[in-house]
Amino acid sequence: MIKFRAWSNATEKFRHTEKGLLTNLYQKLKSRNNRKGYGQLDFSLDDFKKWSEGIENFHRLFQIWCFDDYRKGSKPSIDRINPNKGYTFENMQWLSWSENYYKGIAEVAKKKEKPILMYKDGFLLGKFSSLKEAQYFLGLSSNGNISENLRGTRTTVKGFNFEYIHENPELLEDKK
Repeated sequence: MIKFRAWSNATEKFRHTEKGLLTNLYQKLKSRNNRKGYGQLDFSLDDFKKWSEGIENFHRLFQIWCFDDYRKGSKPSIDRINPNKGYTFENMQWLSWSENYYKGIAEVAKKKEKPILMYKDGFLLGKFSSLKEAQYFLGLSSNGNISENLRGTRTTVKGFNFEYIHENPELLEDKK
């Protein structure tokens, strides 16, 4: 379905059809897969169209995009479920552009999280998945003091010391 809109040329009109969107997106997937070092796609444009047309979420997202006057945020987008792998049917899902964007931000933030350990008088008292988690545990309004302790510019935070787990790798595994 195409909602009426006066497109400036035939290419723009085509890109706002299901077939046009899939064709344009396939070319971008091909380029991105190569650029990120995952090599050639293991599926053709026809395979991609058949796969997409068999997924109800694609059709639902396309309809929403049309009714939303083709706004970027609601445009159907391919997400790599595991961002460390290339585009394969097993690793792809349809999301809106906004959903995909915010998922990407969350994935980058997760990559930046570094687990830390909390000590008191040399005894290990706790493990935290991130500085933020330790901040909340201690009821601090910011994590600046913990960061300073980790950098060695502050001696303690509420009587506790912290270190990154990678500095003490034997503590990565939970001992049961």
